[in-house]
Amino acid sequence: MLFLMTEMDRLLLGEEPSFSGQTPPKVVRPITDAYDDAHRQFQCVSTLCVTDNQRIWASWYAGGMGEGEDNYVLLSTSHDGGLSWSKPLFALDPEGPVRAFDEILWNDPNGRVWLFWGQHIMNQGGPTWQWEIHTDDPEKGENAVWSEPRLLCEGVMLSKPIVDRKGRWLYPIQERRGAAVYVSNDNGQTVEFMSVGSAPPQEIRGADEHNLVEKKDGSLWLYNRLGIPGIGETFSTDGGKTWSEFQMTSIKHSVSRFFIRRLQSGNLLMVKHGEIDEYCARSRLMAFLSEDDGETWSQGLMIEPRFRCSYPDGDQAPDGTIYLTYDRNRGLEREIYCAKLTEEDILAGKLVSPQSQLNIIINKPTDEFHSWWEGAVRYPKENGMPGEYWDTAKVLEVIPLIERKEHPPIKNF
Repeated sequence: MLFLMTEMDRLLLGEEPSFSGQTPPKVVRPITDAYDDAHRQFQCVSTLCVTDNQRIWASWYAGGMGEGEDNYVLLSTSHDGGLSWSKPLFALDPEGPVRAFDEILWNDPNGRVWLFWGQHIMNQGGPTWQWEIHTDDPEKGENAVWSEPRLLCEGVMLSKPIVDRKGRWLYPIQERRGAAVYVSNDNGQTVEFMSVGSAPPQEIRGADEHNLVEKKDGSLWLYNRLGIPGIGETFSTDGGKTWSEFQMTSIKHSVSRFFIRRLQSGNLLMVKHGEIDEYCARSRLMAFLSEDDGETWSQGLMIEPRFRCSYPDGDQAPDGTIYLTYDRNRGLEREIYCAKLTEEDILAGKLVSPQSQLNIIINKPTDEFHSWWEGAVRYPKENGMPGEYWDTAKVLEVIPLIERKEHPPIKNF
């Protein structure tokens, strides 16, 4: 059994306070001026979920001038199908040199909404820790009551849990052992480690931002981001206890998160950068459908053609509407977007449904101060970049060189 020493325990023992990823964050509600739209230089990695009555919740992380100890998680909501959004309702902000980041929202089968996020200390090589809060009354919107932060396990989850046909909740957790799967048999009250998906060769392994899908034959499909362009996969036919040998898929993709989810129709939805057989930089977010359990994919619907859009997530409302979210230009425009569409739109390759809409702003800081991100991309000559890579075409020229380590890296590309 794991016993966690709290800061209060340390104080009672006469020890100096020490902070770690296991230290509960402050819940700042209402947010103070320091977290306001006028004072955020950086924000990214958005997530959303839709309730049974079609209220939408969205979250992202922000703070500081990039990925670091000043990061905190924010939460917002929409009552009108994503057309308008509240100001951030609260911030989850760990004390000390601990960052909060990589959050995921999920609406469980019982109607509760869960907000998961990771915490760790930057540049110290220690583990990341998975935290959660949840609400039993998400339809109350800004008046919803949320639980106290709870430590779940080691690791961090960058894709939504799934519920398999046995009723188990399966969590795709990135942790030190790799692309792990954790399981809950009691509706999230307890979570325990089950297995690790077969790993790719070390030279191509990247961040384990994996998605889980239960195929129609009952097997589990683990789709994983890699450290090179492309997507890897592994399968389990025994409920996630063991996994097949790792293999590359035929799907091309940038070195970034993608999104895959089973829809109410039984079709699979995937959101990725570029066409199915196209490698591109973090641009050209497109949505695809598979009607044959992932064997083939439809033509794509362009969601966001501009450069530096990334990290899609989404959910489907009871009426079938698909809601997506992503970030764009994390240290410049710092935009968090929503898109609403239907399966018909994706199959047509264009918006054909009257209520569908792209490029809905969830949040955008109002100040004009940009973070170091601008210097890393807009002014590359001052950062060791031979030339101006501000437009997509020029960026695409240099990305293969960066990935082959023949060019200085662009920070957090």
